[in-house]
Amino acid sequence: MKIIRNFFSGIWKFFSNLKIMYKMIFIYLIGGVMPFMIMVSYTNNEAGELIVKSHNKAQSEEIGIISSQINESISVLTNSIQTVVYDKQVKKIAEKDYTNSNSFEKDCTKITNVNNIVDFYKQDILNLTIYLENNTITRDEYDNTELFRFADENVKKTTWYEQSVTVAERSMEFWYYGVDKSTMRPAIQVSRAIRDDDNNILGVAVILMQNFHLYNMIEQRSADTMLLYNDNSVVYANFTDKEKYKFIYRIFKDHNYQVVSKKISSGINEYQIAYVNVNNKRGEMCYVIATVERYTDILTDVNAMTFSAILPMIIGMIISLLLISFIALSFDHRIAKLSEQMKKVATGDYENVQIIEGKDEIGNIYGELSHMMGDIKQLTNKVVDEQVQKEKLHTKQKEVEFKMLASQINPHFLYNTLETIRMKAMVNDEKEIEELVKMLARIMRYNIQVTDSLVPLDSEIKMIEYYLKIQDYRFGDRIESFVEVDDNVDMKSLILPLIIQPFVENAFTHGLEDKESGGVLKIKVSEEYGVITIVIEDNGVGMSSYKLGKLKQSMDDMETTADSGHIGVANVNQRIKIMYGDKYGVTVESVEDKGTSIIVKIPKSL
Repeated sequence: MKIIRNFFSGIWKFFSNLKIMYKMIFIYLIGGVMPFMIMVSYTNNEAGELIVKSHNKAQSEEIGIISSQINESISVLTNSIQTVVYDKQVKKIAEKDYTNSNSFEKDCTKITNVNNIVDFYKQDILNLTIYLENNTITRDEYDNTELFRFADENVKKTTWYEQSVTVAERSMEFWYYGVDKSTMRPAIQVSRAIRDDDNNILGVAVILMQNFHLYNMIEQRSADTMLLYNDNSVVYANFTDKEKYKFIYRIFKDHNYQVVSKKISSGINEYQIAYVNVNNKRGEMCYVIATVERYTDILTDVNAMTFSAILPMIIGMIISLLLISFIALSFDHRIAKLSEQMKKVATGDYENVQIIEGKDEIGNIYGELSHMMGDIKQLTNKVVDEQVQKEKLHTKQKEVEFKMLASQINPHFLYNTLETIRMKAMVNDEKEIEELVKMLARIMRYNIQVTDSLVPLDSEIKMIEYYLKIQDYRFGDRIESFVEVDDNVDMKSLILPLIIQPFVENAFTHGLEDKESGGVLKIKVSEEYGVITIVIEDNGVGMSSYKLGKLKQSMDDMETTADSGHIGVANVNQRIKIMYGDKYGVTVESVEDKGTSIIVKIPKSL
């Protein structure tokens, strides 16, 4: 807790020591720039996430469109190759012996259904070739026709041929990729074995998918997009380095029918990918359409958009900062000039004080300073005059004091005289006079005998009671007085002598003496936690806030006190503090026309 308090205290001290110009700039930075930067950061983050989501959604939709087109073409190719392998005329050519016959070309012209398929689906079918294992069509005049090819050993060793003739089910086609010889670009292909009624292989039909529209769609994409075969071979991509994203290919093994969009990490790089698996009619995965982007590239676009949006605001803030700096500099210059003039006034160099123009707060302060400067001149002259008069008065006062000392009566003589008066009153049966003189004599003896030695609390209270009885004879019903001592107060406690009587005398002299009726003086003594509290409270004339302030100021200064007429209050307060410490002493509270309360606190002492 102390560390935190010291930390904030250090910040406050640092801020307090800053010049006003820097404070204004600091406030602008904290109150204006910092919230703006936080808002921009938050907005940029939220906008970035929103744009990334929208971007990913757009990518997913685009490859979804490509996937849909491929699926449509796959459906056409699947139906078409099924028609080819079951065509009776094709099977007839595959089984017929053309060794001594010239009817091969004639038979080829009869395959109208197959030719019609190619013509009708030319948007989906690029090429149809039927490879036959019929040895009788190997002669030059029969080989390399437009539709048929002889399945020689080289053809039979190809992957697609081997896979087509070794599938367990007769109705299963094999999906792979071939080459468009006109463009030398890869193309999706489907192949299927042609079998006789005994399930013997007659040949294999191969259809290449029309790839013109597919390539155009992939080429036009800004993101890196690829078409992969299910063994992770890149069929086609709109980038040259086919090994570029090899680390991602394993992810595409998931057999998902919907578009998948996710963020992945590879080393220190992050990528956003979207892909969809292309399946044949039986639901088997054949190909994958995938798009890959560096996550930083996406965010670069986001940051560019954000920067273009906040650039005007940044320019506005810079202009505002320049304006605030200019205003702060002007204000700082005026403050410095005012401080310089105040130093001149403080040193009495009134003649060289410069005028500060303007009607703002600084101009108003200078106006007050100018008035104060005039008042100081007048006050200085007045003080000089008063000092001269005071010195004269002091000299006269010393003369009076000397004369008073010369006429002082010996206290013991006064006490003996009072005893004589009391005896005369007792002989003459004057009970009230006897009582008054007796109490006055006891008070006089107590005051004569007292020193700075500690006395019991009950002896001090007894002297106060004597004093109050004398005042009762004097004022009668005009003033009521009470002494209340709590039961828990130890009356044998030792205290400094004469620390209550001066305040009781002041209460009568300065507070209650002028009241015609209803005067109340209460002395209350209490004890709590080893501290004795004595309260002297009256409902007299009280003091104004000015007089009360002067009294409080004088309580710690004996020289001031001697001039203020409150020597008794200051004497008691200083005696207590010297004896017991600064935590004890006298407190004065007063309200004009309502009364005064004196609170004396001393420690219990035995």
